[in-house]
Amino acid sequence: MKKNRNLKNKDRSEYKKLHRRSEKKKSRDRRRQLKQGADYHVTCSINNMEHLMKPDEIKVLYEKVLAECKRKYVFLVIHFGIMDNHVHLIIRPGRESLSKIMQWLNSVFAMRFNRLTGRCGHVWKCRFWSKIIDRIEQFKAVFDYISFNPVKAGLAGTPEEYPFCGNFHLANNIPGIITPFWEIEFMYS
Repeated sequence: MKKNRNLKNKDRSEYKKLHRRSEKKKSRDRRRQLKQGADYHVTCSINNMEHLMKPDEIKVLYEKVLAECKRKYVFLVIHFGIMDNHVHLIIRPGRESLSKIMQWLNSVFAMRFNRLTGRCGHVWKCRFWSKIIDRIEQFKAVFDYISFNPVKAGLAGTPEEYPFCGNFHLANNIPGIITPFWEIEFMYS
């Protein structure tokens, strides 16, 4: 019996070592990739994947806060898609960092959302996720993924029909959020 207990303790200590190593590796992997002038695919998820953004008025609120953030921090919004429980963006920061832009955008939206709905507490699951887009194939894949997300979810027949997506804004010449392609210099390899 004592021998068995020692074996369990040994297994536990090995597990703890492995777990600590994997946690260190995860924290290294979570470091943000940052590159001056880069385009980023950014995703923000609602806490507990609740469909808090299902009402159109909440999606409109997010669009308004995004437009306000764009004016405040001067960055390009190349594409976006607002779903019921998450948001996708392709953005190119200007003089401010991606982290500062997203911190302002997510915190201001959360405060206004909570005030509007009478809720309190977390809106977002965690900090945003981001990945640098550095190849044209990658850009096309991310752009199409964001565009067809509402179609796959059954919210629209085509990307241009979904009002809370960059495709709709481009197709209908809606100013304020999307930077038109002809104003963007792409530098992909």
